[in-house]
Amino acid sequence: SFSLDGQVLAAGSEDHAVHAWRVEDGQRLAALSDHTNVVLSVAFHPDGRTLASGSADKTVRLWDWPAGQTRRVIPGSNNWVRSVAFSPDGATLAGGGYDRTIRLWQTASGELLHALRGTLRHVNEVAYSPDGRLLASASFDQPVRVWDAADGRLLHILSGLNGSVRRLAFSPDGRILAVSGDSREVRLWQAETGKLLQTLFIDQAFARTLAFSPDGRFLAIGTGLQTGALLLVETQTYQLRQ
Repeated sequence: SFSLDGQVLAAGSEDHAVHAWRVEDGQRLAALSDHTNVVLSVAFHPDGRTLASGSADKTVRLWDWPAGQTRRVIPGSNNWVRSVAFSPDGATLAGGGYDRTIRLWQTASGELLHALRGTLRHVNEVAYSPDGRLLASASFDQPVRVWDAADGRLLHILSGLNGSVRRLAFSPDGRILAVSGDSREVRLWQAETGKLLQTLFIDQAFARTLAFSPDGRFLAIGTGLQTGALLLVETQTYQLRQ
């Protein structure tokens, strides 16, 4: 996870720590090591002063940054916490993992606001829409679920992707939700309505990662090819560029 100003990069590690580096010169700034098992996900708060981490020790931790001290331990998960994400205003933290439940906590107090259930297998990723009204979740049971972030209602179940769903990305304007997983395709849905807009087929490769350009004109797709091929899709025409 990058800090909002882009100056710091943080990542979880198998050594039970969150490591942070200064982007400009690659200097390591900290190793936050209070977790007792593998750290699977990290997310910076929009204010840049708080870092969240989810771990196989079944907890979420909030850290003061850059002091590197644990501010709060949020228990309640019954299994590994695989993904964490802050709402755009930073008021809410979402977490999902191996207990097939997505939890929404109040960032300031750690209070549990909602427990969203319905996935049949573990949750790989959670992502907020840019306006914070929607929360999308990707799961090993294939369908993508879109929730109302305010009250936890399930709004859409987006089915049809072949294989487990691993990655989600909202376009910067929040209109498009891109999804990829263990298949050679990327699907683009209209986030508000759940309407399927396009299916992009990737020859001889799995779509491993997704990211929209800041202006929303392009979707970058990182593939599973050994050559590390990166594909660019024009979001207006759906034309694929190598």
